[in-house]
Amino acid sequence: IDNKKESTTWNIYPNPSNGAVFTTIEMVNTTATISITDLSGKIVSAKNVSTFNTNEKINVLEGNENLKAGFYLVIIESGNSRQNIRLQIL
Repeated sequence: IDNKKESTTWNIYPNPSNGAVFTTIEMVNTTATISITDLSGKIVSAKNVSTFNTNEKINVLEGNENLKAGFYLVIIESGNSRQNIRLQIL
């Protein structure tokens, strides 16, 4: 029995950004939580997303396109996978 955990590497683009920021979910029928925090740890946004197709493009900033310029942390969690990605808004 192979007990390897399936790992997903997430990317966000463009980064830095002055508008929309996207990620692509490569697996079908995946549910993920995308949270955005400022550098003090305050949650700016949190949402659950589900995909039904491979390589589905998700707008990370949907509903938060007017974030102030600065650095943020995007946290993407799906299953046993969690990734923190630093985001710069221009």
